[in-house]
Amino acid sequence: MAMGFAGEGLVGSSSRRASGFMDVWNEPADAFRRSREVVDEEEELRWAAIERLPTYDRVRKGLLKQVVEDGKVVHNEIDLKHMGRQEKKHLADMIQKFVDEDNEKFLRTVKERVDRVGIESPTIEVRYEHLSVEGNVHVGSRALPTLLNATMNAIEATLGLVRIAPSKKRQINILQDISGIVKPSRMTLLLGPPASGKTTLLLALAGKLDKDLKVTGKITYCGHEFNEFVPQRTCAYISQHDLHNGEMTVRETLDFSGRCLGVGTRYDMLAELSRREKEAGIKPDPEIDALMKSTAMEGQETTVITDYVLKVNTYIGATMTTMHHRTIADGGKYFGALFFSLLNVMFNGMAELAMTVFRIPVFHKQRDFLFYPPWAYGLPIWVLRIPLSFVESAIWIILTYYTIGFAPAASRFFRQFLAYFCIHQMALGLFRFLGAVGRTLVVANTIGISTLLLVFVLGGFIIAKAMVGFSLLFNVLFVLALTYLNPFGDSKAIIPDDNNDPKKNKPLSAQAVEGAQRRGMVLPFQPLSLAFNHINYYVDMPAVSR
Repeated sequence: MAMGFAGEGLVGSSSRRASGFMDVWNEPADAFRRSREVVDEEEELRWAAIERLPTYDRVRKGLLKQVVEDGKVVHNEIDLKHMGRQEKKHLADMIQKFVDEDNEKFLRTVKERVDRVGIESPTIEVRYEHLSVEGNVHVGSRALPTLLNATMNAIEATLGLVRIAPSKKRQINILQDISGIVKPSRMTLLLGPPASGKTTLLLALAGKLDKDLKVTGKITYCGHEFNEFVPQRTCAYISQHDLHNGEMTVRETLDFSGRCLGVGTRYDMLAELSRREKEAGIKPDPEIDALMKSTAMEGQETTVITDYVLKVNTYIGATMTTMHHRTIADGGKYFGALFFSLLNVMFNGMAELAMTVFRIPVFHKQRDFLFYPPWAYGLPIWVLRIPLSFVESAIWIILTYYTIGFAPAASRFFRQFLAYFCIHQMALGLFRFLGAVGRTLVVANTIGISTLLLVFVLGGFIIAKAMVGFSLLFNVLFVLALTYLNPFGDSKAIIPDDNNDPKKNKPLSAQAVEGAQRRGMVLPFQPLSLAFNHINYYVDMPAVSR
């Protein structure tokens, strides 16, 4: 019995020791498993809290997984509408991870999430039926962009309005009775030789053809014609020479375009996606969910889509001599100094002309895409130039007023400052308007210098109240010019006038004699053309290879 008890005790003791020994080795694995369970439980609780929110709040909340300094994984609930710098950086790092690992897998994961609840992504099918485009163009040397041709074209157009002289333009068919379908979810390649009408077809499909072209046929987007929707909100034609603001970085350009165009239907689709997932009890991947929600938030200064796209793809100085106040001639010097100062301040406003001409092509593109109305472009320019006028006028009067020796009274000082300010504002508005009317640097500079000379000749009286009125008038005219004027340019191709070419009308014998007089080899035969029709080519494969 004693031995038996002793043996049982020995066995029990050995079993406990063995069990304790095994626990030592198994404890880390169990600890990791328990840690993962705690993390998963925390994630489930935070996600359940988000799921209980209304749809409006639910689509604005997300979970971000972060690793703190001690190595612990935590899930933080963030407001995607008002993200801080750290949250945005974390999202950018997530995008970098997805792109570096497998971008196609990331895109497929997003698509599978949408398809899982039965939501179909919006697609567009473009159809064009019996589309024809005709235009009236000059041919031969009249189509060259010379000064003489431009003058003759203007005179001819003026006489044509009153039907005094007939037009010498020739009617050509750019596109003739073509039909086709552009299927959705596909990339369509359009090939053709130069001047075959590729650009005209794309412009016609985008609804951006010139108004002087005659268009017949039918173009529909999912069965709807152009008069049933706004094509600029649905499609865009991007030429090989795109226009952007040179002062803006690539990120700023993309963010600006995104804010102007908005999020479209992404928010509505995401709200429906969240609702269906909640009803079906489906829990999405928190990182994918946060990224998709962040792309549907309006009013963001910088967007995740921009990060994704970027990842994938005077010195002044003057010296004066002291002037006196004793004679009339001294007074003339002060008047001369005042007049020179006013002209200098006004001439400084001419820089607005070049800046307006430089930026107006980008405005015309964005106006045609309905980014914003013209007044929304003109009003900020006017308002933002007010501090510039204030600073320039202040710097000039501080450097010159007491140095020249004008009246030391403070009231006189501020009156002259007000005159400078009003003149500068009026000049900015004037040259801004002339730049919008000229639209090209050559035309705008010609008009601007002529206007400046006219002011120099007829100027001499300063009326402060009138300057305020002129400033308002010129800025209003600037907005009207932006609204109704289109950029210069003629995109029509140059067509040679073979009928008027004397070389083409010569007989073959005369051409041969003329060719013999020139250096080089002359072919002893007349070149002929060879045509093929209804040719079939095939290879009969052996039966073993079929």
